[in-house]
Amino acid sequence: MPTFETFLDQMKAAGVQILNEGALTTMARQVSDWPAVVADAAVRGRKQGIVFERVTAEVPTDDGLESLLSDFSFTPQEARAVIDNTLPMGVITGAKV
Repeated sequence: MPTFETFLDQMKAAGVQILNEGALTTMARQVSDWPAVVADAAVRGRKQGIVFERVTAEVPTDDGLESLLSDFSFTPQEARAVIDNTLPMGVITGAKV
């Protein structure tokens, strides 16, 4: 299974910034099924400051993220959770969560 660190590197290379990456890393390293942790953090992680942001509204595309996630052991539902919750940069800046 590809590693969580490889996943992070590929997400960054694709144009995804993860706010509070340290908290996500801590949670993901505690379990073997880290894709489930990533998907849950994408949906519910804002309270801990974990936010997945695209560098622009169009990069990476949903198709690009889907392709990237298919290289890892995300279920279709987990992949959809990550894709749907990877927001354009700045969307939640200043928002209360």
